[in-house]
This record gives sequence, structure tokens and C-alpha cells, in this order.
Amino acid sequence: MSGDTTATVRWYILRSVLTRYRADEALAGEMKRRATAGDPALPVLDYFVPHLEVKRRLVNGTVRDVSSPLGGYIFLRGTLHDVARFCTVFSGFNRIRSLDDPTGFLTIRDRDMDTFKVIVRAYNARHENVPFIITTPDFFREGDTVRILEGDFSGAEGQFVTSQGKDSGYVVVRLTAGYYVKTLEVKSSQLRIIAFSDKNHHVYQKLDSFSPVLYRVVEHYLRHGSFDTADRQLLKDMARVERFQVRFGGATVKSDKMRSRIMAYVLLTLFVLRTPAGEADMSTFSAESYAALVRATMPAVTNPVTLAFINIVLYAATRDASCLEAARRTAATWLDESAGRPLPLRKREVVLYLDLFTRYLPPHRT
Repeated sequence: MSGDTTATVRWYILRSVLTRYRADEALAGEMKRRATAGDPALPVLDYFVPHLEVKRRLVNGTVRDVSSPLGGYIFLRGTLHDVARFCTVFSGFNRIRSLDDPTGFLTIRDRDMDTFKVIVRAYNARHENVPFIITTPDFFREGDTVRILEGDFSGAEGQFVTSQGKDSGYVVVRLTAGYYVKTLEVKSSQLRIIAFSDKNHHVYQKLDSFSPVLYRVVEHYLRHGSFDTADRQLLKDMARVERFQVRFGGATVKSDKMRSRIMAYVLLTLFVLRTPAGEADMSTFSAESYAALVRATMPAVTNPVTLAFINIVLYAATRDASCLEAARRTAATWLDESAGRPLPLRKREVVLYLDLFTRYLPPHRT
């Protein structure tokens, strides 16, 4: 992204031509001098130097910790005019031309810069170099946008990159066109999905593998009215249900068809976990909000199995008998057509939920 106006405050990427151990000191000294002078033409600017504390042996044999700027990059926040004047008045730093727009300069959004700082500090704490990646802008386009919730990189946002079949991977943050930085490996259980990628067919696989787990938890809850904390398998299933709610509860989904199905699963997790609205994360919604969202997106759903499942979930959340009847009518046609043969997995799941809710969850009286 290039600096399109001189008045917009942005983070600019500069390359230092100073000796590698002087960038921090030089910037600190310059900003202190500006603060003392109080000259409006030379404002105090925010800066950030990604670095690693390294030990440097001096001529006299002593060893001291020094700051080594990584790749010679420093980051300065201000208007294009302020940054250009800084580079003119204070030699030693040069702006970098944008790959997207040769007439502009490399800048970073504030949100991405905050994430970058989180990653740099996490690597600094490990005394490891921060891995810069320079590649084409569309290299990481297929990953889901996620936020890391725990661990050394907590708070970082970027695209999740993982190998097929793995439940872990790393988060890549786009700083600006062609410039990326990545975290160390993180588990998917440490993430919240902010937005799914355009190529999100993998989501259906995740829903299909999660569905039997959710059913076991719902069945136990309805049969017993509480959860047996001595049942290890149940506790594992509950942990997966809770993680699903955290990971998928606030995700942005472009397709109404997919959104309706995902939100139906989230709504059912809210039903079984009974999360009080006041204790819910601010990035998620109440059960009533999810129910309204599911209803609003239902017209886009054409798969009768998905429609039946969504109606069952809406019944669990609202006790609207019309939803239960709609699911029953659909399931009855499957049973008639099967002529006693086993139903496919997803249809069988709908029938099981129907039986479960009919026995344990009667409609509200009108």
C-alpha cells in the first residue's frame, strides 16, 4: 500500500544505512532532541526497531548486550511529509519504494503493526531471529484469517498456514506488499477464526468430523441434565465443543449457505453449554442473535439435510414447534424412501436428533 496523501499518518518502513548497532540509539537521541526543541516542523514520531539482543565482544575483551536491527529495517509512524523530512534532516535512513505503486512508499496498517510487534517480542524473548518472508502478494491467499488466543504469540492476527491433515501450523502476517513475517508453530486450538478463506471447502470436513462429538455431548446433557465429570471421554468431547464455539463463533463467512450451517452448529453448542450472555466474549453473539442470523440465511440453503438439521437446532434454541414439524416432514420422506435400508450418515444424524429432542425437549405450550 502506498502513501496516497501527505496528511495520513502511517507506519513507514525505512532501511537504515547506519552501522547495525546504532539505529536504536540514533532514533532515541533524535526524538529526545525534538521533544526538547518543541519545533512543530520537527514533531516527535513513534518508531519501532525489530531487533535481537546479542552479545558483542569489545576490543578490551569485555562483553555487553547490544541491539541488532534485523535486516536493517526500522519503522517510523507519521505523515509522508514528516517521514520525508525526517529522512532529509536526519541522514542514515531511506524510505523503500512500494511494490504495488512505484510512485509511493511501503507502509503498514496500524493493526498489522501491532501484530508485528507481538511477534517480534515473542521471538526476542526466545533470543531467536524474526523470520522475514519476501514473496508475491498472492502467496498466502488461501489461508483463513485467525487471531492467536494464547501462548507466546497471543494477540497476533494473520493467515493460518497448515499442512493437510495437521492440527497445527503457523500464522503469517502481511506487513505490506510482498513482505511477510511468520510465527512459530501454533495449534489450531489456540486460534479464533476471524474470516474464512475464499477456498473454504475444508470447513465442511471440519463440520462433518465435529458433528458426532457434538451429538454425544447433547445426548448426554439431555439424558442426565448435567455432565459427569468422571467420564474422561465426555470431558474430551466437551473440550472440543468449547473450542469449536471459540474458534468459529465470531467468524466472518461470505457465503450465506455456509454461514447458516456453521452458525447452526455454534447455536447448538450454546444450547448445550448454556453460556451466560454476560460471560460471552465480546466478539461473539448471544444465542438469540445466532438464531436470528440462522433464520436470515436459511433461504440460501438448498440441501434438504442441512435445512432439516438447521430446523432442529432452531427448535432446540427457540422451542418453535413449527421448526420441529418441518424437520419431521423432511425426515419422514427419507424413511419412506429408504425401505428399511440404513440411512446415510448425515440423514441418520438428523433422525437421531429428532428422536432425542422429541423425548427430552417438548415444545413450549402456547
